[in-house]
Amino acid sequence: MPWQMFPSEYNIKPPEWQDRASIVPAKPVSAATQPHGPTVADLPTAADEANRARSEAAAAEAAMERVGEPFMRIYGRDQPHDPMVPIPLYSYPQLHNMSVLGLKLVASKLRDVLMLAGKSPADVLLSAQPDVVIRWVLENQVALANEAGMKVTMASFQA
Repeated sequence: MPWQMFPSEYNIKPPEWQDRASIVPAKPVSAATQPHGPTVADLPTAADEANRARSEAAAAEAAMERVGEPFMRIYGRDQPHDPMVPIPLYSYPQLHNMSVLGLKLVASKLRDVLMLAGKSPADVLLSAQPDVVIRWVLENQVALANEAGMKVTMASFQA
């Protein structure tokens, strides 16, 4: 029969552990016996190489000139000195590839900016199907762009 411990024996320590005097510290190793130069542990691993490549790629990406999203600026009419309000313009593929939550966020921000600018956008139910919300965003972008003097249609946003 294999050896078996009972639950009452799980937390029992050997008697030598009760007396801390029996614990002897390890003997220090002299520097003369330690190896000199690189060891196997100092060689780069695959993870080190991947981290180095990742950091180099991030540095190269940060050094590249960023091309921002296209913005259109509208002016609020009830703001002091009529400051410009930037509105990001999204194409149909960008909106279509967004998550439902991201699409709702874009639509609600656009609605808020339009109301801030004194425009009355058509009502949109943010919980509607994504295609309905996408169409609402694109229609409002086209209307704003045409009002700003840009000659655009829904086809301009790849819809």
